[in-house]
Amino acid sequence: RSAPGETAAAAEPIVCRGAYLPPSVVARLLGESECAICLEALRLQAQTIALCGHIFHRSCLDRAKSFACPTCRRPVDFDRARLQDLKALVAASRMPPAQSLPSFLRCNVVEFTHGELLVSCNSRRRPGDSAYEPAELARALEELSFERRDGVLVEEDVVTITM
Repeated sequence: RSAPGETAAAAEPIVCRGAYLPPSVVARLLGESECAICLEALRLQAQTIALCGHIFHRSCLDRAKSFACPTCRRPVDFDRARLQDLKALVAASRMPPAQSLPSFLRCNVVEFTHGELLVSCNSRRRPGDSAYEPAELARALEELSFERRDGVLVEEDVVTITM
């Protein structure tokens, strides 16, 4: 239900699929915000929403030739090669063998919390690589659960992987 003085369209939730947002949705999201690079109104050109949530004109970000957000210096997007490495680490994750458990009781399904999986992947990353962040793990799990529907299940904080 709309608040007094608010139109029904403004109260509707924003639901879009994919990377395209209709101009009406962009106007609702951005209002009169300006690009932190050129200081022009954001709704005049195509925008990029960084992982950190800051929004810029795509052309301004391209001219800056940077993969870091100009406002907070965090990555604008995921490094695809790094994400592929993390996905490989997740897919190869195993629980340490329980010495007390007979081999016939061990199965091809393992469960981790996000925290356990992140620690496991970080302990096996290449020397010299920076530690993986929770946002990177979340993105890798999202992609893996789509690519391997029968092999990776993510439910809240639990990740189930079948071998």
